[in-house]
Formats: sequence, C-alpha cells, structure tokens
Amino acid sequence: MTLVLGALLLLCVAITVRPFLRPRETAPEATSSVKLRELQYRKELLIAHIRDAEAEYATGKLSKEDFDDVILRYKLEAVDLMKRISQLETGEDAHSTVEREISDLKRTRGGLSSSEAPSEPWTLCPKCGYENSGESAFCAQCGRRLSRGE
Repeated sequence: MTLVLGALLLLCVAITVRPFLRPRETAPEATSSVKLRELQYRKELLIAHIRDAEAEYATGKLSKEDFDDVILRYKLEAVDLMKRISQLETGEDAHSTVEREISDLKRTRGGLSSSEAPSEPWTLCPKCGYENSGESAFCAQCGRRLSRGE
C-alpha cells in the first residue's frame, strides 16, 4: 500500500514539475515585437535623460565638459537604438539598407530620373550590388560571373 502511494506521489510530482523543465517556446513574431517595444521604451528613456541633462546644464548643475560627455554618450546610444529599431521594423540590417539606397541612387544617375538616364543597359551584381555595364560577363567590383538574366 505504501509503495502504491509513493509511486502515485512520485507520478504527481513528475507531472507537476515537467512543464517547468521544458524550454519555453515563443513565436518569433512575438519575440521581435517584445524586443521592438523594449527598444522603443529605452529610446524614450534616453530622450528623457537628454532633456534632463539639458535642463541641468541650463540651470548650472552640470559643467560644460560633463554636459558634453553625457550628451555624447546618450546620443550615441540613441543612434544605436534607432538602428536596431529600424532593423526590427524593416527586417533588414543597416548595411543592406545603405546598399539598397546607394543602388537606387546609382540607378537614377546622380539625380536624373530613370526616364532621363542613359539608355545603356546596366546589370546589378547579385553578390555585391555593383552596377556593371550590360555587356559585362563578370562583376567589375567582386569578379562574380554575371548571367544574362541578372
């Protein structure tokens, strides 16, 4: 009888503890939205700290050197946070964004609209994004072979 009660107690404990021993599974979308909210909250905090530092400097509580040091640190952290927020919102990293924007600018030929741009065909390298002339078989930037469909 004691053996049956002991086995039953052990089974109850095992069933109770089992959910705590498994790793938690969260949806990637939920994780990224939580990270995004956290980053936005930290950005708002930094903005509030910058305003506080400006007020303290204006009232003479902070010296010019201290103010410059504090503001620089806060602004650098804010820029980093904004890059990370942008990366989560768009799904692409800052490097990809810059490369895409450069490629768009190259396509417009320094400010010309695409209708005013020279008619020579250009081929974008799928590896580095460099704009090659239409007859190129290889990328002039990285050397990758360009196929006619690219």
